[in-house]
Amino acid sequence: MSVDTGQSLIEAVIAQMSRWVASKQLDVPADTPGRYVLGDNDVITVLMDRDQHGWTYRWRRHHPFAQGAREMHRTTVTAVEHPDTPGWLWTEIELPNDSDLDPTGPTRFMSVPAFLRSLIGELSCHDGRTPITAEPQWLALSHLPDLMDYLADDLRRGPVYVASQEHRDTREFEIWVRDVTKELVGLGTVFLVGGVVEDAFNEMVGPMHAVHPGTIRTYLPSLNLDDPEDPRRHRTLGKDRIGYSSARQLGHVLGLSQRDQAARAALPAEALVVNQLMADKERAVRDQARPAGRRAYRRSTAPSFATSQHNDATILRALQSLEEEIRALRDRLNGASANGQRRLNPL
Repeated sequence: MSVDTGQSLIEAVIAQMSRWVASKQLDVPADTPGRYVLGDNDVITVLMDRDQHGWTYRWRRHHPFAQGAREMHRTTVTAVEHPDTPGWLWTEIELPNDSDLDPTGPTRFMSVPAFLRSLIGELSCHDGRTPITAEPQWLALSHLPDLMDYLADDLRRGPVYVASQEHRDTREFEIWVRDVTKELVGLGTVFLVGGVVEDAFNEMVGPMHAVHPGTIRTYLPSLNLDDPEDPRRHRTLGKDRIGYSSARQLGHVLGLSQRDQAARAALPAEALVVNQLMADKERAVRDQARPAGRRAYRRSTAPSFATSQHNDATILRALQSLEEEIRALRDRLNGASANGQRRLNPL
């Protein structure tokens, strides 16, 4: 997602990550670059790169041996701030391969992290021309021309969701939509319509693109009112499915679907360049680490490396080699796209 010019994006990210780290009782400064080894299966890396063109920040927590159903493999937050143009924010949460854990079990995904909700609430963010918000927004008649621009925007990457109130109580409807769409924060924008606004919206887009009463319709980028085939792209969560499903079940369906779509989408060129730059810096920081001098903040229960410097260095090299093998295997299984670029999971 892009972040409007003139905001202290990276300072806001560092503040949020500092609060999050403190809530986990980890003594790791979010504003100090380095590699912080908390244990054999827990490494936090903080990276910064700053020049006259901008400021890049990456925070990453890596569990190279993550296997459990509730474990994360890697959490990465990347922010880029430019002096005169919009910056951008990219959050990626990677889980162990579901099929390795339970081939017959449901597909899992990680919930939207609290720090991302807070950042979106604090900053002015956009997806193309479309504002990104942490909560569903009511539409007024005066908003409809702008909404049409959002729907037709070919720069938009994520969907716009329009939810119809129909006969629901307003407060009940707001709570229900918030529960159903809470796993879409940062992945799409949710608007609420009812009454005359819903009628006017449907008249604006026409019957084939309309949102039906009591449903939620997903509008993908580049809506085209003149293409008779276009309505097929914009799927509706119908009243029947809504009627027999809980808000949690519907939230899982929408959240999983949009994460799958986001993972398949090609990343912008700048994001690919920044990702490579940060990967190179992380590799350099890791390779420069020395047992006697590395920053190591350990819990009392965390396993320790061997006490001798020789054995410690040997284990560290073995761990690094295994991390690279795991990364290569994960890329082959989950990350190869048709053009050979690595697929990532932006939030």
